[in-house]
Amino acid sequence: MSDKIPLPGTFMLLGLLGFLISAYWTFSGRFNLWFAWAGQDAGNSFGFGFMVVFLVMFIASVASMTPSFDELDKR
Repeated sequence: MSDKIPLPGTFMLLGLLGFLISAYWTFSGRFNLWFAWAGQDAGNSFGFGFMVVFLVMFIASVASMTPSFDELDKR
């Protein structure tokens, strides 16, 4: 009896693109240039944090699309 509303497709797209861009910028060292004020290699920590947030957004959008057990039992 869960009344979950699926998240919009733009939320999934934002999560996926955000994760890919964060991963690229983290491993290319671009975040280290942006967050140089925070100390050496702080950009990697910020980049990893952004990757985790966007990955959770993507997983939440996929989870909201899957039917619940109650919906499957009705069929």
